[in-house]
Amino acid sequence: MVKKSKIVATVATLLIAAAGVITIQSCKKEQNNLLNTQAIIQKSIRHPQKIEDMAAYLKGFGEKMLNSKDNETLTMEEASWHLTAYQNFMYGDVNDYYTDIVYDEKEYTVPVSNGMVTLSDLGLLYKATAKDIVKFYQGSMLNNKKIMYVISEIDESGKVIVNMALTSSENSKYYYFNFESEYDSIVFCDSLFPNQNGYHWFSEAPTILEEQIRNFGPASMRPNDYERKYYSSFEIKLFDHNDYPGMIYYYGNGIYNSYLSPEDMCFYLDSYLGIVVENRPQSYDVVECNVIPHWGNPGKEGFPQYHELRIKYGNPSMSGNHPVYD
Repeated sequence: MVKKSKIVATVATLLIAAAGVITIQSCKKEQNNLLNTQAIIQKSIRHPQKIEDMAAYLKGFGEKMLNSKDNETLTMEEASWHLTAYQNFMYGDVNDYYTDIVYDEKEYTVPVSNGMVTLSDLGLLYKATAKDIVKFYQGSMLNNKKIMYVISEIDESGKVIVNMALTSSENSKYYYFNFESEYDSIVFCDSLFPNQNGYHWFSEAPTILEEQIRNFGPASMRPNDYERKYYSSFEIKLFDHNDYPGMIYYYGNGIYNSYLSPEDMCFYLDSYLGIVVENRPQSYDVVECNVIPHWGNPGKEGFPQYHELRIKYGNPSMSGNHPVYD
């Protein structure tokens, strides 16, 4: 019995020792992985918190990216920011006042490893997007056209979504017009929204409100007193009736075929313009405001219907160099 007990004790001791070795090796492995990760992050490229000369910074970054052959990396967030900023530096040419806007969306892929993207792969991705940006510009039949923005987003799988907007400008009687001073005039509201039968809250009102927000938004009241402007970064904010009760269209017990009167349209236009301006980050421009309709279950009476405001703000940078679309 004593001999057997010693054998059991010896086996137990060996098992404990082996577990200790496994634990030590595991710790070393984790430490090595941590060191490798830290090394990757230390080699990653980050944009400074404050960039004094955005054009010079992006020009230098672009040259480095397009000639990169080493394993310098960026996080997905940094890759998205740099790609977006460089695309706008090369092709963005903002017209503060515009009367029409068209959109395009493209999808790409880029290798992502442990949340990191190599600089050389980002360069290849940029070249692919640049060809499509130029095609988008050249393929449009609009007059006085300019690329307003390009926004690129990279996810963990390496999927890349690129959204582009192209604007054009024509003469408009609303240019430099102060909407608020005329708001109380029923005649003025009727001139903006002449259909006395009203505007369908889902199919008509959002598009017409977006158009009038462009006409009377803060950007349309500021002349172009610079050579060229582009956006280096963006902020997107969403608001609905929960954020602004009574100011954003909401009908919690309505029917789908409901219409907004010209007076209602005038009220929501004034309200939406106020929300756009109130939430503008300091030093940012108002890029655009989309009015998005939502509705509940159409098979039931009393389903909720409402608008959501999707407001895009851009951080402007100035440049004397104009983009070349060739």
